Amino acid sequence: FSSPAGTMERLEDCLRTGTPLVIGTTGFSPPQRARIEEASRRIPVLLSANMSRGMNVLFRWVPELVRALGDGYDLDIVETHHRFKKDAPSGSAKTLAERIEAASGRRANLHAVRSGDVVGEHRILLGALGESVEIVHRAGSREIFARGALEAARWLAQAPPGLYSMLDVVAGSN
Repeated sequence: FSSPAGTMERLEDCLRTGTPLVIGTTGFSPPQRARIEEASRRIPVLLSANMSRGMNVLFRWVPELVRALGDGYDLDIVETHHRFKKDAPSGSAKTLAERIEAASGRRANLHAVRSGDVVGEHRILLGALGESVEIVHRAGSREIFARGALEAARWLAQAPPGLYSMLDVVAGSN
């Protein structure tokens, strides 16, 4: 949970010591991403835009919901975070949108709100004529991210070299 530059420094440290690495940072350049992928051939690396169990379940199931409902539904993702958050839209919103597009071929409209001290909220809105479906994930405390990161570290300590995500952790612990 750092900047891309700070994460790349830790990556090199982990490669030197053979230590697995949990990465909760987003915004990597293509060369940085390639270096992470290269490192994952030598050490276990877990890279996830969000460490929350609930958000990762949404990453898994919302694309299927969008695909099942079809093109007759408008598709919007509205994410809200505290006023100091640097990226907009968030890495979590981008991940959700990318997974939806990969599963359904549909692009979501992304909307970013920065206000007050909101830890994090992601709303997925699917609207058709006569009905709508809304899914909301709210992070009430940053503690959920710390718990997820600890769960990821325990899981990763037992994993062989490879590139993993929190989806692997969630799937492996059910």
